[in-house]
Formats: sequence, structure tokens, C-alpha cells
Amino acid sequence: MPVHKGITEISILMIITAFSTTPSFGETTQITMDPANDYDPYWSPDGNSLVFLSERSGNWDIWKIPAGGGTATALTTHPGNDIHPCWSPDGEWIAFCSERSGNQDIWKVPSAGGTAVPVTTNPARDESLDWLDNETIVFDSNRSGNWEIWTIPADGGAATPVTDNHASDSGPSPSPNGSTIAFTSYRGGYPDIWTIPVGGEPATQLTDDSYFDGYPHYTPDGAKMAFGSDRSGNLDIWVMRSGGGNLEQITTDPADDYYACWSPDGTKIAFSSNRGGNYDLWVVDYDDTTVEPSSVGRVKALFK
Repeated sequence: MPVHKGITEISILMIITAFSTTPSFGETTQITMDPANDYDPYWSPDGNSLVFLSERSGNWDIWKIPAGGGTATALTTHPGNDIHPCWSPDGEWIAFCSERSGNQDIWKVPSAGGTAVPVTTNPARDESLDWLDNETIVFDSNRSGNWEIWTIPADGGAATPVTDNHASDSGPSPSPNGSTIAFTSYRGGYPDIWTIPVGGEPATQLTDDSYFDGYPHYTPDGAKMAFGSDRSGNLDIWVMRSGGGNLEQITTDPADDYYACWSPDGTKIAFSSNRGGNYDLWVVDYDDTTVEPSSVGRVKALFK
């Protein structure tokens, strides 16, 4: 399972400590139903499609599917693994990570299909990524010796470090106005959600606990962010204010739900889940007038 620096084991000790009513949420819809595993959905800017990674071709490639489900189309077919796709704000490109060059670099392919071109060619490993704007990609890399957040022109060039904490910083997600980057960091001892100005430190810690909190993604208006957390006993989708606080549990299935991504209108969250036995893409309707703050569970996680 291609989870970036993810969970290896969850302890069986769990103490339930709910302090408010059970949250309500909208209808949940299964988008893919392939026997292979599908991960990491990302909405197109027009809201009509989802791009995702799948092993349905025999290795990890980038695929596209209508947002309401239907026939999936392969955007990459290289024997090297292609992962972590994300759509450019103008809808023209899909950036992704690929091992096709021998190490893992950032590549991009036209969203309508075509020839992929490299963005990075560093001998280090470049991992999770997103678009800061149409001209800039933000990503994490171990090119400095540990995992940090970097930016690079979308057409290639010199990369610029954003974090320099000598901790594991990964999974960057920029705010809609491009001024702030949310990410997951182990700098506090556990993986928590942090934010940092695009210009660099200081960073601000948004979650502070012994749970796994990761894969943040801002709402289109920047007011909130969705993320994956095991604070309920397994991985579920949660939402909080973009400055931290007012946690809302969105999914409550006993399976693992993570890799959350907002629709462009902010009314739906796409995510990956193994609730059907293997990992597929799902979408849950979101209405912030019906979801109440909740904190359920206490679980200690062991990490790689």
C-alpha cells in the first residue's frame, strides 16, 4: 500500500472520550469498484472529474474518472510506478511522482492525455506534491538529508526549501491564496498538522496529540481543512478550521479512510477507503451546518 511514511501498526488500547454529540454527515457514494486498489483522489478544477492512482494495470499508474463514477481512463502507462497525482489550477496538467527515471522524481502529463515530461531530475527521492499556483509545484523531498518541504517551477529549474527543521515534513497542501502551506510533521514527536508561510519558517502547529494526523487539504475558501486521523480508533476523515480547532469527524466507518480532497465548490470530500475490502474512491457530502465538533477515542500509533 503506497502510504507515504504512514502507519505500521495501531495498538489495541482505546479509551473512548467523546465530549459532544455524534457528528452527522451527508450521503457517502462509492466512485470506483475495481478489484485493484485505487488511492489518492484529486478533483479537477471544474469539478467534473477525479484523477487518482491505481494498480489496475499491473503497476501504479495515473487514472481519470468522472466525478460521479463511470469508465476510468489511464493517463500514464509506464512500467515505472506513478503516484500522488494532482491537477493544476488551470486544469491543463496533472503533476505526479514517478520512478520511471530510476529514482523518484516529479513529472507532469497533459490532463487530456499525452506525453509526460520531467519536472525534477534530482538523485534524491521527491514525494507528495501539489500545485502552489499554475507556475509552481510544492513537494516534499529528502534531497537535504531529511524530509523537508520544497517548491520548484512547474517547468523545472532550481528547487527552493520551505522548511528546514531536520524533522520529517511531508504531504504539503497550499492554501487557495498560495500564501500558506499545510503539511504533516514529526517535529513534535508525533505526526501532526502544521502550517508555514510560503517564504519559510516559523511554522505553526495545528494539532498536538499522540494520534496520526496527516494528508491535510484546504477547503476552496481556505476556511477549513480536511485530513486523515486515527483519533477515533482507525483512520477517518476529519475537518478543522484552517487555524486549528473545532474538529469535526466526517466518516465513522470501521475501515480506513484517508487521502481527503475537497470538491471545487466545497460541498463534497473525495477520499480513499478499504471499506469494500480493497481500496476504492468514495465521496461524502459535506454540510458544515450539520456536523458538530467531536473528539472520539484515544489511540497510540506506531510509525515507521
